[in-house]
Amino acid sequence: MRHRIAVTGIIQRRAVVTIRFVYTPKHGSWLNQVEIWFGILSRRLLKRGSFASTEILNQRILAFIEFFNETLAKPFHWTYIGKPLLV
Repeated sequence: MRHRIAVTGIIQRRAVVTIRFVYTPKHGSWLNQVEIWFGILSRRLLKRGSFASTEILNQRILAFIEFFNETLAKPFHWTYIGKPLLV
């Protein structure tokens, strides 16, 4: 019971956190492409990598982006044929 009281006290002392939910429509395939790209970055560079500093990590990520754009990137062909978005 003491643990619950201590945790409750810690939570009450924290600043109020605002959570914002963002609706992403099911045809938001651009977001899927971003998630796919970060998955590629994670699997090919970050997962088994060892970096001595954040500067080296930054350099390796930028080098990977350049390599990816020159050798692996392909144009994406959109497949969504639903209603056009009204602005």
